[in-house]
Amino acid sequence: MELFYRPFQHLGQSDESSVYDIEVEISAGGPRPKIPVRSGSGFHADVGRHRFQTSPDGRMVYHEVLESGSLWCLDRQTRRVTAWVESAERVTVYEKGKPLANLLPLIVEQFGLYMFHGALVSWQGIGVLFVGAGGSGKSTSALSCLRGGFDFIAEDLVILEETPTGFIGHGVYNTGWIEPDHLARFGDLYRQAQRGGVVEQRKSVLMLAEIHPARMRSSAPIEHIVLPQVRAGEQSSISPASRPEAMKQLAPNCLMTASRIDAKGFESLVRLVKRTQCHRLHLGNDLDRVPDLVRNAVAGA
Repeated sequence: MELFYRPFQHLGQSDESSVYDIEVEISAGGPRPKIPVRSGSGFHADVGRHRFQTSPDGRMVYHEVLESGSLWCLDRQTRRVTAWVESAERVTVYEKGKPLANLLPLIVEQFGLYMFHGALVSWQGIGVLFVGAGGSGKSTSALSCLRGGFDFIAEDLVILEETPTGFIGHGVYNTGWIEPDHLARFGDLYRQAQRGGVVEQRKSVLMLAEIHPARMRSSAPIEHIVLPQVRAGEQSSISPASRPEAMKQLAPNCLMTASRIDAKGFESLVRLVKRTQCHRLHLGNDLDRVPDLVRNAVAGA
């Protein structure tokens, strides 16, 4: 369905196959597929408005969105996703803006990659990663930088790849998510946001590829980590941060996704932090100042 392609449209299309290719098939209407009756040691849990279940051998993973009735199924062996939705009208804003979000971490980990909550922008090809707890200002920082001339890679979920020469951050969606009260601070974006539902997704969503198509990028080498913190009433400022402080903010955001960070993954995060410059960003009311502060940090000014 075209409805689910919008968040990925900035990634483009290629005729070449890739080791990272996955197959997705989505159908609408008709009889709802049945999930096999739970038995054996398969996992089952209700989390908020979502229901998750696995087959006893862990190969099949089922994700039900209770608000819309949609059913998403991942075959972890073939990396094939099949989905069923009742109708486009019932699909939630969350599903439209982040299709497969709950299954993607399970897919990328099979390639030796990790997915975590963060925001990633780049300036002249240099990646700047924003990490922190929910409400710390990651989205606000990324959107401020986008408006200030930076390229956009990811605002909510970042895929981390370690290479012989360093770390690359990959984006998945071109959507931006932000709390309604913070969105009001971006006057030019406010009118283009789609409001989230009260139950499923309170944040508003922005289809950024349709707003700033020329500044969408799929990946960038991560050379800077920024730890934002909202400081209402103060002037925005940036200062050096310690690597232990950056690690303390980065690691929990990996654990918040379905990716399993084992000892090898943790060591990879340690190497990432050691290779990057770390900064602390205080977000005041003067958001127009943020892009210059981050740009100067990247330039070493």
